[in-house]
Amino acid sequence: LAPRVRAMKPELMVCDEAHRLRNAMGSQTMTALREINAPMRVLLTGTPIQNNLNEYAAVLDFAQPGILGPLEDFQRDFTQPIQRQYERGASKEEIAQGRKVADELNRRTKGKILSRKSSTNAAYLPKKTELVVLCRLTSAQRQAYEAGAKLVESWTTSDTSASSGAAALCAIGILRQTANEVDQILASADSHSQTMTDAEKELDDEMETDAIARAGTSGKSVDDLKAAMANALPRDYAGGIDGSGKFTILRRMLEALKERGDPTERVVVVSGYSASLATAEDICKKLNVTTSRLDGTVAVDLRTSIVKNFNSGQGGQVMLLSVVAGGAGLNLVGANRLILMDVSWNPAHDRQAMGRIWRDGQTKPVTIYRLVSAGTVEQKVFERQLGKEVLKNTVESGYTGYEGDGFTTKDSLVGIVKFTGDELSEIVDWGRPLDVHDACPLLGAARSHGAAFQVIDVDDGTAADEARANIPKKEPI
Repeated sequence: LAPRVRAMKPELMVCDEAHRLRNAMGSQTMTALREINAPMRVLLTGTPIQNNLNEYAAVLDFAQPGILGPLEDFQRDFTQPIQRQYERGASKEEIAQGRKVADELNRRTKGKILSRKSSTNAAYLPKKTELVVLCRLTSAQRQAYEAGAKLVESWTTSDTSASSGAAALCAIGILRQTANEVDQILASADSHSQTMTDAEKELDDEMETDAIARAGTSGKSVDDLKAAMANALPRDYAGGIDGSGKFTILRRMLEALKERGDPTERVVVVSGYSASLATAEDICKKLNVTTSRLDGTVAVDLRTSIVKNFNSGQGGQVMLLSVVAGGAGLNLVGANRLILMDVSWNPAHDRQAMGRIWRDGQTKPVTIYRLVSAGTVEQKVFERQLGKEVLKNTVESGYTGYEGDGFTTKDSLVGIVKFTGDELSEIVDWGRPLDVHDACPLLGAARSHGAAFQVIDVDDGTAADEARANIPKKEPI
């Protein structure tokens, strides 16, 4: 195709989903695109930064070659000082240098980037409330998680070979599943082999600067880890949602939803794990709550009718949605609540999924719940997401006033998986606690039934309120 397009001598090239060019240096795709000598190039993306500033530089270099210099120089002169200012423990000098470099980056790219943020949509859509729900692990879940984390620590401290690093990477995926529910690690290894491969690849891309060896995982390591965690469970552990703080909360929320008796109030439950969607579906069946399901197993030609029926109220009251399917431009405005059951390393995946219900056509106020298992790898992944959002805002708007509380860190694998406690009364440095009953009636009902969690507000909504206040008032006709 490239030779034919090149022969047409186009004056303008428009690339949608341009963030996919971030890792395309030297690939056939990038080679073919660079051969098209279009004097004007426009790149469209909702996620200019997915993991780090080097990806941003790669995309910009395609838009205007040489604007930021060689990638190696950009890494040294921009990426390192800008990211360092946001790390916990950064000195005043490092913060000052990071601000200076960020200003220079914005000066170089001024006039090259047109950014529209969510606050723009907020001016024209119903109010959106995003709540982070820090969930306490159940006793059995905590015992299994701590046993697994200690085994990972022994791998990385007693053996520094490539195979131990790869085993630790694989362990991240298993511990992430344990943060969802214990029963996921008790299933057969075959049922999770693809999940582990995807989780390892995602983490490997994220942590490439940590010099973790890119080696094949060990099946024996996976078996050893699962065995250690299973052996740590109480003898009377019977399975089910008693092995999940999150699903205990989800059940209580869905019970409250059913008791409200409003058929127009619909919910989307999102997860990156098919096992989690299956558990949510089982909870709905026991509560006699109807469901629709949309994941990678659903044929493409059936998806439109499933979405149409759900939005019109002819489908289920709960939509079970995979993260991958949720990023495919779906419009699920028939729901006004979305519950995100787990956290992706890449914040773009979660943002795209959460955006399914807050978009054109929505007529109700929207509430989004992000369920995060406190003290586990999930909370640390979520905090890294916040760091990536800070980087995104930095390249779009310059220094954002952030004072180096440590969203972006260089934790070792041990530090990431280590259980750091789930004392929910502790104050986090990235948000403010909310009164549960004031925050949401569904969460209030869950608390009344004994569910243990803390609700955190990350965004106080000021930007959205300001955007609404600035909408030009229409003159009467």
